[in-house]
This record gives sequence, structure tokens and C-alpha cells, in this order.
Amino acid sequence: MQGLRIDSEQRGDSLLLRLAGRASALDHEVLDDRASTIIESKPRSVVVDLSSLDFLGSFGLSVLIRLDKSIRRNGGAFSIAAPSEEAMDIIRKTRLDQTLTIHDSVEAALH
Repeated sequence: MQGLRIDSEQRGDSLLLRLAGRASALDHEVLDDRASTIIESKPRSVVVDLSSLDFLGSFGLSVLIRLDKSIRRNGGAFSIAAPSEEAMDIIRKTRLDQTLTIHDSVEAALH
């Protein structure tokens, strides 16, 4: 079973966070810790690239919601970029596509 891989890089004013593999309960603590670190740094903008995500479970969704709310509360911008078909399916089923900002590509989200 493939776990979650998390990479990040600064791209101008935005922090680009790439999630790949499976965002499941098994990796919740790692993802939650990374989210806490990001929130504490009060970034101006966070873009989460989901293009290589094979599975997005409820714990992964909860972290994305927490990031969105916390970053916006701090005056920043939060968006999802290039969600995989699997990720977009669960985002639609939970109706989060109506509340989260979602872009078709990382480039679109960064501009």
C-alpha cells in the first residue's frame, strides 16, 4: 500500500503543497502536523496540488477544510489545484466543490 507523500515549495507569494499517494487515516497525523506548521506560519497564499493523489479519505478532507478556514481567517488565500479524478469525486460528493476554491492547474491557482 502506498502512503502519503508531502512536498512543499515557495512559489512567489504562495506556498505550494503537493500531496501524492493516499491521504487516509493512516497518514492523518503527518498531514495534520504539516497543516499546523503551515497555519502557524500565516502564509499569504496556499495552493494544494492534488494531481497525484490516489485516495482522499475523511481525515484528508478534514485537514483541507481546516487549512482553508484557518488561512482565510488569517487573511490569506487557499485553493486546491489540479485534483485527481479520485480526489475530485469525493470533493463533489461532499459538496466541498461549492465552498473550496478549485483550479484546473497549479499554474492557474498560482496566478
